[in-house]
Amino acid sequence: MKGFLFIGVAASLLVAILFFGFVQVSYSLFRWNYAQLSKNGEIMYSHQDPGTTKFIEVMFGKDQLSDNTRLTYVRWKLASSEEFKRISQPHLWPGYQSEERLWTASREHLLLASEGEVLRLVKVLALDKALSEAKNTINSTFDTVPLNPNQTSTALKIQERNISKIKGLITQNQNQVLYRYYLAIEKDQPDQAGYQAFWAIMKQYGNPRIVLTLDANPINSAKYAFYAAHTNTVYIEPYKFWDGIKQEMSHSKQFNDAPHQTSLRFIKSLVTSAWPSPIAKYEQTYDIPGEPEYDAHSVIQPELESEFKRLSLKFAEK
Repeated sequence: MKGFLFIGVAASLLVAILFFGFVQVSYSLFRWNYAQLSKNGEIMYSHQDPGTTKFIEVMFGKDQLSDNTRLTYVRWKLASSEEFKRISQPHLWPGYQSEERLWTASREHLLLASEGEVLRLVKVLALDKALSEAKNTINSTFDTVPLNPNQTSTALKIQERNISKIKGLITQNQNQVLYRYYLAIEKDQPDQAGYQAFWAIMKQYGNPRIVLTLDANPINSAKYAFYAAHTNTVYIEPYKFWDGIKQEMSHSKQFNDAPHQTSLRFIKSLVTSAWPSPIAKYEQTYDIPGEPEYDAHSVIQPELESEFKRLSLKFAEK
């Protein structure tokens, strides 16, 4: 048993040392640049990676996804771990009065589904989303003010308006608008303050490349975001944009501020959690003060969120 333990630790240490060298050389080559521009009197930014520039502009209402790209992202969302679990289990959906499963084929088939099949699913899920949002509005209203008939009536009107809006999109065959609502990526109006605040955060937190992909995390597909230090890249599933960014950009800041020290800290965590169940033991480091994962998500991430809110208010006042 001791022999197996020694081999396991030695192998982990060797991999970690090789990883350290690889990251140090590679990270130095991927210090992504950006440029500040002016367009029609507005401040604009351009990342060295065009895809990153494009998606930030989409997120803040300065650009739109193409119809084909939007449809691809809808398929990705439907096939995500969270969503696929919902549609492949019996459930009584609004507008779909049956407890039959919405989807009975495989996840792989869903990624290749026709637009007609995709649209059928999105119509049901969009109605469900509208109803959920209305319920959340009602609950938040009742949490903050006393319950009385007038507020009950107002809350119910909000719910009816939300549902009617989605039913109208379905009736009028406004498929792309329906996809936009379901994805919740694109903003209807430009948000210059949020745009400038986000770019300020990018500069402070290592200016990573942002790549949108399905199953962003190569280790655990149930997790929708992953940071690759060797290319300073945040991989995220597109419909989880802000959640993924604030989680993984914290790692970008760690490597940007202290690449050598951060690499060594991660190597220590990897080696000490290598036996007997590396993934399970590594997950525990998220809750241990002083570990790099804890610092990233319990220290740096809250600072990032707070700084983004502060800067958004600051730029909105200008």
